[in-house]
Amino acid sequence: MKLDHHNIQEMMKIVNQYQLEELSYEGEQGKITLKASSNPRIIRKESVEKKEVKKVENSKFIISEAIGKYFFLRENGKAYIEVGQELKVGDTIGYVTSIGISTPLISKFSGVIEEILVKNGDVIDYGKKLIKIQE
Repeated sequence: MKLDHHNIQEMMKIVNQYQLEELSYEGEQGKITLKASSNPRIIRKESVEKKEVKKVENSKFIISEAIGKYFFLRENGKAYIEVGQELKVGDTIGYVTSIGISTPLISKFSGVIEEILVKNGDVIDYGKKLIKIQE
């Protein structure tokens, strides 16, 4: 919730409506405390320090080294890869078809597949991220 004029007025209405003695709200923009009186007003507004949380990510991306259509489903409909699957270096992760020639794609990383970033049959180019892997 933003601490703007409209929201502060709404908070004042709540204090009056429910005959509260005090109402506090703390959010990204700061903290506000309203105390009941015949004319509710802002008692104090304190800024809240934003704590930066650094997320350590051990993810890598399998990147296209070919141009064409990427397929991770076999012709029989069975998937080469699925989210949650453990990959090893050298595993086939699908194939790229270009001008009628299919070239298998081989994983250069080991890990668990977090996300498949393209749809089956999407056109890909050099450098396109295809799969996100958690090491």
